[in-house]
Amino acid sequence: MYARKPGSLRRAESLRSELSAHEDSSKHVPALHPSLMPTRFISSGSATPTSNAYAYVPTEPSTPVAHSPQLLPSPLPIVAPPPFELIPREPLSDEDAAERRLRILLVKEKLEREADGLSCDDDVCLDAQEQENVVMWTPGDGGDDVDEEGNSCVGACFDADGSISDSESGMFEDGASDGDLKSQDSGRDEHHEETRESKFSKTPELALGLEDDFRRKVVEWIIDVLPPVIPTKRHFCAHLHDQLTTSDETRFHAAHVFTRYLLRLGRSPASSPGVAKPSKSDLEQEGQKALIWDIALACVALCVKFHRDALFPLYIILTNEFLALAPHALTDEDLETAQRDVFEALSFSLGSTTPAAFMQELWHALPSLRALLSFDDGWAVAQAEAWAVLLEALLEPDVFRFPVSLLTAAALLDGVEEAVIRKRSVQARGVARNDPVRIRKGAVRASKTVVLDVLEVLGYVEEDLACCRRWLHSGR
Repeated sequence: MYARKPGSLRRAESLRSELSAHEDSSKHVPALHPSLMPTRFISSGSATPTSNAYAYVPTEPSTPVAHSPQLLPSPLPIVAPPPFELIPREPLSDEDAAERRLRILLVKEKLEREADGLSCDDDVCLDAQEQENVVMWTPGDGGDDVDEEGNSCVGACFDADGSISDSESGMFEDGASDGDLKSQDSGRDEHHEETRESKFSKTPELALGLEDDFRRKVVEWIIDVLPPVIPTKRHFCAHLHDQLTTSDETRFHAAHVFTRYLLRLGRSPASSPGVAKPSKSDLEQEGQKALIWDIALACVALCVKFHRDALFPLYIILTNEFLALAPHALTDEDLETAQRDVFEALSFSLGSTTPAAFMQELWHALPSLRALLSFDDGWAVAQAEAWAVLLEALLEPDVFRFPVSLLTAAALLDGVEEAVIRKRSVQARGVARNDPVRIRKGAVRASKTVVLDVLEVLGYVEEDLACCRRWLHSGR
């Protein structure tokens, strides 16, 4: 019950090693259990587990191990991995997140075009596998000068932001001619381009059920309309005036919704060009035109409320302010009725795939675009030029042959080239300043990488972009 030896002696005996075991072999020492013996001791035939020589565990570390599967515990349960969507992943980069939002916009655009009765063949392919199979051309014709960063140059080399490099800022050198820039296999490439044709080049003009001159007049009114200025009422239409003067997106959306309304109504056989239409009296024609003006005002009101918080307690825009825009006398009930007509004709879907959404996501998704327009006001100039092209395109009757995403890409690339041209025109010296053709040619080549990136992220091919740009330039 009580200890018979001092604690120090007991501790000393517990720390005995193999050498001390040999020295005190005359004493009886309890043997270790076989399961606790080291493997090298059990496998050796020179000693048994009960011998005094191996009665104590050596001073070196020794962990017991199992000698057969029978000694192992029951099999461990198999833990199934979690579903793929629940596996933790690193956060998306800003570029990847913007590309995902672009894909969502493209899906919405496709659904809107299908609802408007436009052919599905005119839409961009949204499947990821199909996007990988799109044939894209790569830069580098073999005859261009290339700077340190791999940018193609004509005469003088420019930095990634569009500025002239220090080594070549004095004057543009004579660049190679177009014939010298062709490689030996250019014949095969030209033959390939001749055989390929954009799917948008054969799109027929769509019947809008309205005389083109009158439709163009109404669209111009939507693009240019502003509320009247009343000196005695400084705050009258202040918020409405601010929205219409600062938001090109609002005007584009209103004109686009108005044209979609005409497109929905123009599907009837009576609106087809080949069908004889009964003559209408002057009174009926005036009544029809009055209804069209009501619809145009309703489109402006809906899009202003779509893009601006126009309710209390924010930026309040009252009904009488919208009525001040009307080209003829109009009541509150007439405006509400016109807005209901627009909603019902468009199946209560005004559409959210506007050029501003595509521009914003392209800016965040493409580092090459940000690098090219990194100079002061570069992105602002490109956007302003793009909006000018897009608003002018709405005047054409066949504007719906191209999706908004393709129109935005073509107009934005024109704006990018124009911004780079302005930058280089300011920096050019000597003969180069008086040679706008060469400056424009250099700007086009500098934006080649941006063109490729835009085509890749939107899923279009070069022929589609070239067809849309030719169409935009033909209307100027």
